[in-house]
Amino acid sequence: MIDYTFRVIWENDDLLLVDKPPGCPCSLHVSNALEALDVAASASLGINLIRMNRLDVVTSGLVPLAKTAQGATRFWEEIRRDRLGKRYKALLTGPVPVGLLEHYMPGKIIHRRPAPRAISRRPLPGWKLCQTRVLSCQPVAFSELNLVAIHDGQDGGSGGEKDLPPSLYEVEAELVTGRTHQLRAVFAAEGSPIWQDSMYAPMTSFLLEDEKDPAIQALYPLCMEPRASTGIALQCARLTFWEQTVQAGAPWWRRKGKNREGGCPDVESDRQGLRESKEVK
Repeated sequence: MIDYTFRVIWENDDLLLVDKPPGCPCSLHVSNALEALDVAASASLGINLIRMNRLDVVTSGLVPLAKTAQGATRFWEEIRRDRLGKRYKALLTGPVPVGLLEHYMPGKIIHRRPAPRAISRRPLPGWKLCQTRVLSCQPVAFSELNLVAIHDGQDGGSGGEKDLPPSLYEVEAELVTGRTHQLRAVFAAEGSPIWQDSMYAPMTSFLLEDEKDPAIQALYPLCMEPRASTGIALQCARLTFWEQTVQAGAPWWRRKGKNREGGCPDVESDRQGLRESKEVK
């Protein structure tokens, strides 16, 4: 039911970029045959599109879709040659250090759990280097943001204004490596999970130094999927490819208008927020 006609941020003859809202799946599955991004955007825009990159269901921001086979081939070449630059914006529950953060993440599923992903500060056998460059981290008061005062499991399930921290921290970060759930896992391991990310909030400050450590088994039952409809405060804000840079509109927590419970804008406010962002650019 998403109207993608106003979500196209950039396009040429071979490629277009859409601003994906939280709740829209990128990966096609038998359970979302009509809702997956490439299917829904193709139907909405009246053209057959090929998804070239993915975001988590609960993440918003830029996703490239190829309009032609030539465009798909060219874009895959950017990915293969590691020339696709990704910059994200996020709201965190605490500060993280500015600069290059280095961690390690399992190269395979451990304990039969694909998520949450565990993080270590030292290399373990078969684990992969995980690099994140934090460009900025600034405290921001709730009064500066367009948020609904509710925790989506952030503190274990309670909600209401009395549970909110005095401020959040707005971060801009680049992915040096592109591991699954990298930013979500890294920020939680650093002690500052992403706002409303109930999957990783229980993993706050947890570092796995041994795959056999039973402590992680005790955390798994607390790690609940965030509500897809509200999403988490994470946006793919900028993509660099083909020697150019494309910037997304303002993240949902910075847009004006009425918000649904959980923080994301309703449809009309979302449309207006994107329109205003395009006009500013």
